[in-house]
Amino acid sequence: MRGIKTWWLIILPGLILMILFFVLPLILLFRYSFYEFVPGQFMQPGWVIEAYKGIFHNPTYFEALKNTIWIGIKVVIFCALLGYPVAYFLARKQFMFRQFVSLLVIIPLLTSPVVTAFGWVVLISDNGLVNQILINTGLIHSPLKMMFNETGVVIALIQYSLPFMILSLRSTLVSLDTTLEDAASSLGASPFRAFVRVVLPLSMPGVFAGSLLVFINTISAFVTPMLLGGGRVHTLAGLIYDETMVTLNWPVAAAASIILLLITMALLWGYSRLMESRLLGGGGRS
Repeated sequence: MRGIKTWWLIILPGLILMILFFVLPLILLFRYSFYEFVPGQFMQPGWVIEAYKGIFHNPTYFEALKNTIWIGIKVVIFCALLGYPVAYFLARKQFMFRQFVSLLVIIPLLTSPVVTAFGWVVLISDNGLVNQILINTGLIHSPLKMMFNETGVVIALIQYSLPFMILSLRSTLVSLDTTLEDAASSLGASPFRAFVRVVLPLSMPGVFAGSLLVFINTISAFVTPMLLGGGRVHTLAGLIYDETMVTLNWPVAAAASIILLLITMALLWGYSRLMESRLLGGGGRS
């Protein structure tokens, strides 16, 4: 009994903070999503689903939802394609400046999203460094439009989210038993075939974990779509801000927040189920 009381005393401060600053605000947010918005009168208590219906029926709101999911999918795909080779070489190869490359990987995590977004403005604007180099070398005759559209937003989000994919994959690849590749090679498999049949399947948990982190980070991004999208790339995070601070339609903002939370929870549930099925399947085979 004494051990149980001590255990409760240890977790009680954190539990109280969790309830006060996470659980209760979420309950309040959920309640607000069913309030009725009355223009000029803020919102009125009630139990209506107009806010949720508006998100799926209002073209502007629904566009924000589609853009959020679509941008998240594209960023995940590019991060997986770009991050896997980097993670593989960091985990498996010994080369000069390996520690320096590892440091470069984590630098975006140490930089404010605002600083990162403004850095991309300098690089990809019409008069930015990238367009100036391409024009001066004769590769293009007019600036590429990479600002105030989805292209610039995706590029910046890839750069900011890539470390999550690389670090997740690297930790998985480091833990893999290299003797499995040696066994495949001894059975006549080429290095490429050994990678495809052995390394790639065993590294998929790292791909899934990295994809989950990248997608959640992307769909919740606010600063990057606002600065590089110039208000033309509508996302749920931007919708929540506009409805909260500009139009004062808090029920819609709350409903959009709940939808964003549900998407995240569904992904976490799906990931946990996927990992559980892989572990059970692996246990059954062994």
